[in-house]
Amino acid sequence: MSAVELDCVAKVYPNGTVAVSELSLSVDDGEFMVLVGPSGCGKTTALRMVAGLEEITSGTIRIGDRTVNQLAPKDRDIAMVFQNYALYPHMTVAANIGFPLQLHGVPKDEIARRVDEAATLLGLEQLVDRKPGQLSGGQRQRVAMGRAIVREPSLFLMDEPLSNLDAKLRVQMRAEVARLQQRVGVTTIYVTHDQTEAMTMGDRVAVMRAGLLEQVDTPQALYDDPDSLFVGAFIGSPSMNLYQARLDISGNASGSIELGGQKLGLPADVLTSRPGLQRYKGRPVVVGIRPEDLSEEDGRSESDGGRLKADVLLVEALGSESLVHFDLGVPIFEVEGTRSAVEDQGDVAPHLAGIGGTARFGPRTTVAVGTAIGLRVGTARLHFFDPADGRAIRD
Repeated sequence: MSAVELDCVAKVYPNGTVAVSELSLSVDDGEFMVLVGPSGCGKTTALRMVAGLEEITSGTIRIGDRTVNQLAPKDRDIAMVFQNYALYPHMTVAANIGFPLQLHGVPKDEIARRVDEAATLLGLEQLVDRKPGQLSGGQRQRVAMGRAIVREPSLFLMDEPLSNLDAKLRVQMRAEVARLQQRVGVTTIYVTHDQTEAMTMGDRVAVMRAGLLEQVDTPQALYDDPDSLFVGAFIGSPSMNLYQARLDISGNASGSIELGGQKLGLPADVLTSRPGLQRYKGRPVVVGIRPEDLSEEDGRSESDGGRLKADVLLVEALGSESLVHFDLGVPIFEVEGTRSAVEDQGDVAPHLAGIGGTARFGPRTTVAVGTAIGLRVGTARLHFFDPADGRAIRD
């Protein structure tokens, strides 16, 4: 196994297009690191630079104790798993898995042993004599992973390996991939545009946008404490509700934010935990509210304290929960690049984007479309951002 270090790595194409800009990222030995972001953010380019398939413009890449900038892919001790499996259709499962070892002149008995171990690990023992055309998508992906495992590399690189699978199989396979990585213990860099996949698989997640690294942290930390508007909007499904609001503070004791003519009270602990809010007194801020931090109240509630009034636009009953889409009379704050990101992820009700918000209610809610409801807001869990630079407001 090996740690990976990217130090100010950049990729600029001859036509001037900047694909990756000053990317610095450390991946610990044995860690499962996920690169996530919308299409075109530079995550696959970053992976290909680590693999040696894309020449870097500047910066340094180290794998273990070696600087690999000038090393060919075959000399970097890596194994890649691609989106399209890249299996040889005329070869059996066993031959596909063992092919990299055959190329390196490994003795036949050693190839047989390692292929058998990989097939057993991946549950392919009964399929080793079949050819790819006789396998399901999930089985083909397991074969592709087996071909990477038998090489016993110091680093796995995976480029959207589950994107060609149907939704149910993707859920199953992402659990299997995460379990497999834990068992094998090989350092892994995994690229995906699906933030649910990133959150459920990664030890840490690096969020990229337009060639830049926005934030890297554990999945829960990204969700609970995003550094920027983009991370707040991108991480989470349904997305965080974002609104531009005016902040009013009375000393250090209390305050409120005004949303489209409604006032939402802020208790003192919200202000003391975010002293940076004092600089925004009387100024606009962007407030973020997670859908699960909105709960329903019976009847139409007055908009005092931690309550807001809203009109119900759509109710999606999902069995385990209900997603209630509403209108507060104030537009959602649009963050550049997140509309396409939401579409990439297949987020719910994209046709409502930009006109309201979403709350996560219990499965047996009785709210109905066209009615007015009271929303109780978990004010202690609000997020605040600067509308100009998009950075989180904390200290």
